[in-house]
This record gives sequence, C-alpha cells and structure tokens, in this order.
Amino acid sequence: MGRLSPARIFSLIFAAQVAWTAGLNGASAGAVDYSSRSEVRQALNPLRAGVTQIDSRVLQFWMELASPPALDAVPDHWTTFIWFVDADCNPGTGQAHGPVGSEYNIRAVLRNHWYHGRGFIDIIAGGGQTVPMFVDGSKVFVRVCLEQIGNPTPFKWNYGAFAWNDPGRYVLTATEYRPTAVTPPDNQVVRVVVEPALALRSGTSSRTPKVFAFNSKGAALPLRGGIVKFFSYQDVARVSSLEIQATTGRAGWANLSAMVDGVVSCNVAKVCVGGIDIAPSVIHLDLVSHTTESVSLLAHDVNGTTISLHGHSIRLMNDNDKVAVLSPDGTVQGLGGGTGKQCVIRGEFDEVPSANGCVVRVLRYPLPLLPAKEALGLNVSFWYPPYATTAPLGARFEEMTRQYDVIRALDTIYLRIADLTGVLPFTGGRQHLAAICEDDKFKLCGGSGNPIGLGFNPLVPTGCVMLDKDVPYWGVMSHEIGHNFVGEFGSLNRILCSSPLATAAAYGEGLATLCNMYARTMIVARPDYYGVADAAVQSFTDPNIYDSLPFHRRIFVDDRLIPYLQNGAHYPADFTADVLDGMLIVLAERYGWNIYPRFFSVFFPPDETLDFVADTETRRATFLIAAMTAAARTDLRTTFSQWGLPCDKTLFDSLLPSLSWRAAQRDSLFQTAANPKWALVH
Repeated sequence: MGRLSPARIFSLIFAAQVAWTAGLNGASAGAVDYSSRSEVRQALNPLRAGVTQIDSRVLQFWMELASPPALDAVPDHWTTFIWFVDADCNPGTGQAHGPVGSEYNIRAVLRNHWYHGRGFIDIIAGGGQTVPMFVDGSKVFVRVCLEQIGNPTPFKWNYGAFAWNDPGRYVLTATEYRPTAVTPPDNQVVRVVVEPALALRSGTSSRTPKVFAFNSKGAALPLRGGIVKFFSYQDVARVSSLEIQATTGRAGWANLSAMVDGVVSCNVAKVCVGGIDIAPSVIHLDLVSHTTESVSLLAHDVNGTTISLHGHSIRLMNDNDKVAVLSPDGTVQGLGGGTGKQCVIRGEFDEVPSANGCVVRVLRYPLPLLPAKEALGLNVSFWYPPYATTAPLGARFEEMTRQYDVIRALDTIYLRIADLTGVLPFTGGRQHLAAICEDDKFKLCGGSGNPIGLGFNPLVPTGCVMLDKDVPYWGVMSHEIGHNFVGEFGSLNRILCSSPLATAAAYGEGLATLCNMYARTMIVARPDYYGVADAAVQSFTDPNIYDSLPFHRRIFVDDRLIPYLQNGAHYPADFTADVLDGMLIVLAERYGWNIYPRFFSVFFPPDETLDFVADTETRRATFLIAAMTAAARTDLRTTFSQWGLPCDKTLFDSLLPSLSWRAAQRDSLFQTAANPKWALVH
C-alpha cells in the first residue's frame, strides 16, 4: 500500500462515523485506554495505545489489540495500524484528524508482500521513510527517532486501525506526549541491531539471526535466554522460536525485526528465500548471423527446486527498447539502432524483483560467440561464452574457470567481503558476473551491479576477465563485488562517496578495492580452511602476476602514496583512490586488517542514518580520521596530518565518542580464539 493521501484518510475516518473522545489514562506514560469500548469490532479492536521513550532520542509507538492480528495470505489484503502525530500541537495545520492536525502519519502495515512487514512514516509536507515495526502477541510496535518527526517537544497524537475491506476505528482524542532527556541505567537495553541480511538457499532452510544489544553509552550487553524475539510477516519465511525458517516451494523476500527486553531493533533485516534470477545474464546478438535469443525468469525454493511459473505473477522489463525488442514470451531481437550498444532486461516474480538482469549487447559486426554458459556457485554465478571459433586466445574462459576453480574462489571472496562489511547486496540474492564482448568503440573493463559486467575482446588475448596466461583478473572481479557491498551503506555513501565534493570518486573506488584486498588477504592467511584451489592462491601471492596482493602493495604504496607525499601531499587536489588504498595498506600493516570490519561497523546497520553532513572537504576528512581512529583504537590524527588530510579538532572530539562505540558493535564476531572462522590476520 502506498502513502495515504489526505482524501483517503478522511474517507476512512468519516465512513466509520466515529468521533471518540475520552479522558487520559496514565498520561505520564503516554498511554490511552479504550478497552471498555464494546462497539469496536474484534478484527480491528485497538484497546489502548501509547508512546514509550527508550532513550533521549528514540520512541516506540504501540497499540494493543483485542487479539493477535492475523496474516491474510492474499498480497492485496492488508491491515494498517496508524498514529497521527501533531508535531506543532496545532489542529489547524497538517492533516485534520479530529482534534489533531498531523504533520506525520506513523503506520504499521501487515501485508503478505516483500515491501511490508515494516513501518512507515509519512511526512505530510512531502516524502516519507521506512522504520522498524514489531508484533508481539496482541501488541503492535513502531520504532521512531525524534528527529524523524521533527524533534517535537511536546506533541499531540491519536490513533486508529483499518483494513483493505474495513474502514476501521479511530480514537480521535488529542493526547499530549512530552519527550524528556532520559538517561537509562547502564544495564538497560536501548539499542538493538539484527543481522542486516540473510540468504536461505541451497539447502540452508533456517537461520538464527545474530542480534546485538547495547546500553545508552554504546556498550554491548549480554543477551540473556528468553529475551530475544523475532518478527516476520511474509509467508515465504516464518519465525519459529529463535529461527527464521524458509517455506518450501516458495521464493521471495521477507523482512525481519528483533526485540530485546521490549526494545525493537533499530533496523529491519532482509531475508532472501530461494532465488529469483534472469537467465542468461548476458546475450550477444548481431544483425547478420545471430539476431534473436531468449531470456527466462527462473524461481527456485530454498532447496534449489525449480518453481513452476504457472499461477504466479510474472513480469519482464526492458530498459531500452531502441536497442532490442523484448516479446512477452522472452524472445529478444536486436535492432539496427542498437548496434554497438546494450540494454538490460529485468524481471519480477510475484512482484519480487529478480536479483540480476540480463545484459543484451548488440554487436557492431558478426562474431561467432556461442550462447553464454553459467558456472554456478552458492553465492556467485559466472556467465561466459564457452569458446570462440575465432581468436580463442581472448575467450578461453572455460579453461580458466576449470584451472583456477574460479567459482569456488569467487564464492569465498564474496563471503569474506560479507565478513568485512556485515551486509549482503541485492537482499541476499545471488551475485552474477558476465563476460561482455567489446569492440573497437565499445569499451568496458568492469561495471558493478547485477550482473557485474567484465569486458573482453576475443581478438585480444587479455582483458578484464582474464590476464596473460589465462590467469583470472581477480582484482576487477573482486573490486566490482566490493562496490556492490559498499553500496549497501546509505550513510557511508552519503558521507564519503556520493556527495558533490571532489573526493567522492576516490573514496568510492578506494573502498571497493579495500574489499578486494581484504578478502584475498583473509584467504591467503588460511587457504586450507577455505578450500580455495592452490592455483588461485598462488595467483593471489605471486609478485610477478599483475594485480596480485604484492603487486597491490607496490603500486598503491611505492608508486602512488610515496610520490603523493614527496610532491607535498596536496589534499584533495592530488588525492586519488590509489593514494587512499596506499594509506589503507599502511594502516593494515601497522594495526592489523581487523580495523576494517570495525571501520564498516561505524556505518552498521546499513539502513540506519548517521546525523552528519560532509559539506566540506575538511568535514569529510575529519570524519574519516575519526572513524579510522575509532577502528584502530589509536589516535591517527598525526598520521593523517602527515598524509595531508585536514582535521577539525572540535569536530573530531565531538565525533569520536559515538564513532568509537559504533566501531565496536560487531567485535564479538571477531574473537579469534573463540571462533576461528572469523579469525583475522595481523
């Protein structure tokens, strides 16, 4: 269900012909009691509602019903619980709902649809955002930060409930709530984080999500037995005890939130069940010998069993019909106007987007490339032409894939980047890579997304898929996978990688390469444990191989960082991604690679917004220095000053306390003695 319009709200309220008023019950606790109202129907019976303050900036809106709400299996059938917030305590502004004029509508929506099972804040002036929700028995909760509703002190509110086939019931009394500067005791949970993404596929039918709980000072609190609860409201996966369990025969997404000691998680986890993919991930057409090909939407359940498309809503979409025509049956035909160009076809299965798309490339001249073949792994898939009848030196991917056990290596790289960042891109869907043919005008090295595009030219023996002597170009593959992981972090990208400041590209590219270097360093430290082929590990460590780890150190440190320093360390003018990666290698050598999971933990969970604006290069650099200092647990201001980065002392001092506890959020996962799977090297 989309954002409620004022007209829709009015029609729902007045169709019910209800205008309840009553006195406050427990106003100091932010609660209103209407349990004696027998005329409210059982299905939508909000007995009472309230607002609970968790800490100085977090509220939980709650509503108690006569009985636990039930899920309707039909996706178009929904139930909504709503709180109208009058932030300025003026009934004449915002939307009129009895005695309040709401500037914000807070909704908890129960719907068997991948986008729901979470809360929403509608900003009446325009826009909105999603927030965590939770259902515990007959109580519904929504977690809201004060800044998300304009930091009101006080505000007034009322509430109601309605469904797709029922105009509902509304409590139209202006109840005042006044947030306070509360300081909870150190043993009280005020912040809960649930593992941001889980993939249930290839026989992994259930998982116990990782949960982290913290007090108001950011210190981790032990999780006592019985206090952790989970909530998910899509029928592709259901919560049973402390597990999220996939439904056999289903494919799709679910949202998962956690509750610890009555506190709802500050984030919503994404659960991928089975897989929804487009096949193939790349199609090469020419207008002479190969003018058409077919694309398919495939759905698999948690056990890998193919799900029949019959009875499901299926949709295929082409982003550029001037390059190729897509027929309803999946036939793709190249067009003359698309010669030398490409388009992307994507799909939906029961309204759930496919993890990947299919790149359709219309070649400028005929090349006898066979249709793409898939090498399939647990998390990664590689599509390539199995051979070329002309100029085979440029497309010996079959031999390369077999010799270096490429899929196992890429699967392991993917999982090590997941360890580093704590997230999964594309809602945990499979990551596809595709070898895409270049020509003398169309040039491609690597492109992030799904699929990742890797350029090759069959007339040239090396490219961005394969180096000399058929060695995989691990750096490009891993770098582009890294881009997809880094792209999951909203605040990281907003602060470091996506602003109009000049250094944005340097940070974005440098952090993607950090993912590449970290993953391969972890594998080299324990190759037998991870089971990566000897040939692949040797290619990671051979200093004579372009893009090996020793090659990285020489290029980024000796050939980039040192000349940058010798030329005066001019930041931001001479600051590049390669210079940044030289700095990151030096920091890893001094303080251990474990500083980088702690660095990404600063931005964890990925859908949580950090209240910081990097509108100058000094503010951006100061944030980086503070985040790296928090990660290393060592004051790095002198080091970064020698590297030319400016630092605002006042800003640094204000940032460091919060960034320090954020950096420590995931420390429990990286205890080397207790859990060697997560072991790091120094």
